[in-house]
Amino acid sequence: MITSDGVAEQKQISVALGLVINKKGEILLPRRDQPELPHIHGKLEFPGGGIEFGETPEAALMREVKEETGLTVEIVRRLPKVYSNVWDAEGGISTQVLLLCYECKILGGQLGTTDSEVGELKFFKLNEIDYNECLPKTKEIIALLN
Repeated sequence: MITSDGVAEQKQISVALGLVINKKGEILLPRRDQPELPHIHGKLEFPGGGIEFGETPEAALMREVKEETGLTVEIVRRLPKVYSNVWDAEGGISTQVLLLCYECKILGGQLGTTDSEVGELKFFKLNEIDYNECLPKTKEIIALLN
């Protein structure tokens, strides 16, 4: 949306992302299913989502991972860097997304989703990830695991 002074509207959101790792050392990268958002549709990304008002990033992460993957996770650690992506979306609204990333291990649950924005759920060996199919910063975030 363009304001009355001709400037594009801007907003900022904070997102908690989980690097969910199974016992084989593979990482879970769900595929986005949002055709109305062509810049992310079909891309691989970490499970997670927006932090609601008054919610801690950790609580948001565990809630979002459960909703998107069916898995219950335990946070191992917060990764040592916060990333930022800026999207110039339809309608003239620029959005800055701050990414708080956490390494997680699986405690239980059944892999599956009822979230309409999540498509295929798949674990990848680190050397099998095609970063051209991923959202920005995926490679840099995974490198923080070392």
